[in-house]
Amino acid sequence: MISQENWVWYGSPQHFCCASMCRFHLATKVGEYIISTVGNYHSLLKLEDKLRDINEDGAEEVGCGRFYETMVFLCGEEDKECGCHVNITDLSEVDFKGYQTASEANAGHFRMCEKYAEEQ
Repeated sequence: MISQENWVWYGSPQHFCCASMCRFHLATKVGEYIISTVGNYHSLLKLEDKLRDINEDGAEEVGCGRFYETMVFLCGEEDKECGCHVNITDLSEVDFKGYQTASEANAGHFRMCEKYAEEQ
């Protein structure tokens, strides 16, 4: 088990190619894993030009049927040039969860951190 005192919190999003346009992001390194949550995505397209579903705040889906998502990646020493300042061993996620609200995403991010803290 990895205690919360040993979790590393990052101030930048750690996945999603359009993460710079997400107004919500959490990223935590728990042992060998990085847990990344993004959402509240607002692209630079004009509202009338958007092809994706939007919510009441004008945010677009980050993926099919979800406005927020958490993905977990294995970390290592080799940098895969993903631009997120964390060395990710494999760009394929090892775990995933989608959400509809910021509150669900916040709670889900923490649950995912706890899950991977217990597994190590």
